[in-house]
This record gives sequence, C-alpha cells and structure tokens, in this order.
Amino acid sequence: MLRNSQIIAFLLGLSVAVSAQKKQIRFQHYTTDDGLSQNMIDCMLKDHKGFMWFGTWNGLNRFDGYTFVCYKQNSSDPYSLSNNFVRSICQDANHNIWIGTRNGLNLYLYRQDKFIRYFAGKDSVSICSNEINVVYYDSQGYLWIGTARNGLDRLTLDKDSRILSIKHFGAGPSDTQLSSNSILCLYEDGQHNLWVGTQAGLNRFNYRTQTFVKLFNNPSDAGSLSSNVVNTIFEDRYGDLWIGTEFGLNRIHHSNYRIEQYVFNPDNPYSLPHNVVRDIVEDLQGNLIVGTLGGLGIFDRKNSRFINYKYTLHNKFGLNNDFVNCLLSDTEGNLWIGTEKGGINHYNVFQHQFEFFENEMGNPNSLCFNTINSIFEDENFLWIGTAGGGLNIYHKKQRKFYHFRHDAHRSVSISSDFVSAILRDQQGNVWIGTWGQGLNMLRKGEELSGNFIHFSADGQPGSLVSAFVSSITQDSHGRLFVGTLGGLSIKDAQKHIFQTFTGKGAEPIERIGCLQFDIQENLWIGTENGLFQIIPAQNGRI
Repeated sequence: MLRNSQIIAFLLGLSVAVSAQKKQIRFQHYTTDDGLSQNMIDCMLKDHKGFMWFGTWNGLNRFDGYTFVCYKQNSSDPYSLSNNFVRSICQDANHNIWIGTRNGLNLYLYRQDKFIRYFAGKDSVSICSNEINVVYYDSQGYLWIGTARNGLDRLTLDKDSRILSIKHFGAGPSDTQLSSNSILCLYEDGQHNLWVGTQAGLNRFNYRTQTFVKLFNNPSDAGSLSSNVVNTIFEDRYGDLWIGTEFGLNRIHHSNYRIEQYVFNPDNPYSLPHNVVRDIVEDLQGNLIVGTLGGLGIFDRKNSRFINYKYTLHNKFGLNNDFVNCLLSDTEGNLWIGTEKGGINHYNVFQHQFEFFENEMGNPNSLCFNTINSIFEDENFLWIGTAGGGLNIYHKKQRKFYHFRHDAHRSVSISSDFVSAILRDQQGNVWIGTWGQGLNMLRKGEELSGNFIHFSADGQPGSLVSAFVSSITQDSHGRLFVGTLGGLSIKDAQKHIFQTFTGKGAEPIERIGCLQFDIQENLWIGTENGLFQIIPAQNGRI
C-alpha cells in the first residue's frame, strides 16, 4: 500500500485555502533517477490498494511510495503489455486495470499479475482501432474506449472483466452522432451524463436515447466554447463543468448552462497560466487545479483569478517542468502531477500549513544548521536542537531566529553544539541536554540571554551519571528525569542535585534513548537493551 508521503518541514501555521496571497508549495519529484521508466507522463491512476500507476511513453509504472515496478512489452511474453506508449488507465469494478496504448487495449489481471491483450478485428467483440487515446469506466459498468481516429467503443463486461459485447459510436452528418472520430477525453458527471471531448467539439451522450448533443466554438459568441479541441472535462463540487481546450478553459455553470471563458493574458499575472489546458482536478479543500503547458494554475474562486506555479531555475522544491500532462487528486490530500519531461511532481494540500526552514548561507535569520536532533515548542518560542550547530530559538511573534553556540571564551555559553533534548519545566526554566557535555539550564525570563547554567558529569556526588544526554522529562512532583548513555539521573524538585537510579533488576538500565510517563505516572524507559517500566510507590517514591 502506498505510504503516506512526507516532506521534512517544521510546522508553523499558515492558512490552507488558496487566497490572493501565493502560498509556498514544496514539490517532491520522481524521475528516472528514482526508477521511473521515463519522464514523459501521460496518465495516472490510484488503485484500490493504494498503489499509484503511471503511464509513460516507455512503459507502465507501479509505485508503492518507495520503489517503481515497470511493465513493458516483451515480444517473447504473450502476457506482457501490447505496447509501451501508454495513453490512458482506468480500473473496473472487479479491481482489474485497463490500459489504452498506441497499439492495443490491455487488461491487467490484478491477482495473476499478467496482461490480456485486445486488438482491432472483424469479429463482434473486437475493438474498432488499436490506437487508443482514452479508456473510461462509468457508473453503469460500461468500459468506454476512445480512439485516435475511429470513434468510440462501449464494452459490456462480465463479472470477470471479460468482454461480452461491443457497441460502436462514430461521427456522422446527423445531429445526434459524434462530432468527430478523434476522441480526446471522457467524463461522467453527477447526473450520469457522459461527456465526450473530441478534436472537433464537445459531445454529451444521452444513455436513454443513445444519441449525442454537440457544443462548438463560435468565434463571434463569447458565450460559446473557447475552442473545439477539447482535452479534458471535470465537474467540481458545486456542479459546474470545466472544459479544458487547446485555447483556454471553459466553465459551464450548472444553474443556467452559461459558458464562461478563461484565457491566458500576458499582461495579467492572475490569468490562466497557458491556453493549452491538459487536465483539471479538485483537491480535498475544494481548490480547482488546472494543468497547462505553462505550469499549474490554482483557481481563486473568491477573486475569480488564478494563482500560478511555474518552473523556476534554481528552485529545487518548485515545479520541475511547466508541461503538465495529467493530474490526480487522491483522498489523502495528495496531488500528483504528471509532466512532459520532468516525471512526477507531488505535494500534499495539508502541507500548505507548513513553512520550511533551512540553513541559508549569508542569511543570519535562517536556521544555523540543517541536521535536527530535537524540537520543543512553547507559547512564544520554537526550540530547535541541532547536531553540530548549537541551539536555535525561533521567536514566533518576531519570526526571527536566535542562535546559541558553544564559545570556549565565554563560560556561560551553551556547553556543546550537539543538542539532543529540550524541555521547559513546571517552573518555566528550560533544560537543554547535549551529547557529551551534560545539561544546560536557562532560567525563566532569560531565554534569549545566552546565559546557560551547566550541570556536568564529573563523578562528584550529585552530578549527572553521564554527560551524554538523550532525553528529559518531568513528573507531577516536579522531579526532573534525565536519560543518558550511562543510565538515569533524577533531580530533586527543590535542589540542583542528581541521584542515579540503578534499578532493582539484574539488568542495568543504561544506554537510554527515550523517556515517557504514562497516565498512571509510570515511567517507561527505552534503551538499547529493551523497554523498562518504573512503577512508583503510592507516595511517589522511586
């Protein structure tokens, strides 16, 4: 099953919905360097098990969130893919996957992990053409095959996905026939109308009469389609139908069937990013996302304009290619973007809540070091312990970083730049554990002073058992518990004196990685030798 995609970021609240202000989106990229068979992505599918499928110009790829498995044509294997140029993918009610290619239709049998090939022929259950642009499975259980030059086939399937019969629909002079035999897209709306986009107009299929109604561009009518070449169709959550064409985007309002056009305007940065629209989806938050040959446009409904994302040189987390061929929005908030030469771009809509911090050379208001060991958040500050860069304190109101590093010439500086644990105690003091130089404390109200009080492991009575601190926690009695490489140190609530807990079992409690109190005030200790539990007496004594 596909793992939840993650991008390393530090959480700071930002508004999620798209507004007039452009939000920072961090795109994750998957290319041939990651195992993808080719960077030309034409179609995508997320199946019932959570696997992602990507159709390329050089094979079909299945992705589990970690690795790609590629399926290709093999002349010596009759159960391989019929052709490597994959144009369209869909899944039927039996969970089998249909693949339309430049040369033939394929059925992937999920349980058997093999392909059944179908080619054009003269018998009644043969498809009309091998050059397939789109495959689409509707709510009535029909499989529709849109071809490049020979019109539309409707396949009736049995419970095992076998073809029972095929009905063909072609273009013709009648008003009730298709407007063109070159089928580019298929879409079923919420009213169960099947819409057919072609090279020469938009068609709506009536299931009852088995006929088509056509819509065309009229250059003298701004209320008509902006172009007759219809690439993609999508219905939003409000019932409006969006039509992407070779020249602009069209919105058919469900209330009155009025058509509203959106086109690219080089003088307006909030216009459609490009006139060639390849795909349209809606994310979990209701944002309409438009893929074009000039980048990604997110429609700002409130202001009726687009917030655009394009390829930018030297932005390693930006969109890596402007030629967007296909989009997929899943139920986990992921948006998958298939591009012409950049492979797959991906982000999660909930990451709009995230702001990314990293070390920027020459910027004193950036994170001082990128390797993070520990994070602690309180009302005013985000405390960030690094592995070699000292302590970073982010002032949330000022939106500013304060850096504290060890200074051998300043006795009250932090004892080490390797910060491993952070805790603010019940008195408001902040404790900072280091790896190799003991414990530091900042008094309440002196967080930004840089004046650290040190607690070492010098072997004297009352000192830490080890200078290598991994975890800090506090109980309801105010006692501080410090997990170290050498064992557990416990500080009295009133005095700065540590006692070493040796335990009563045969196995010593040392090499501690983490500490956690449960709701019954039992202390759980994670070590290299396993998990230990300390159950205090009723009076709190350990």
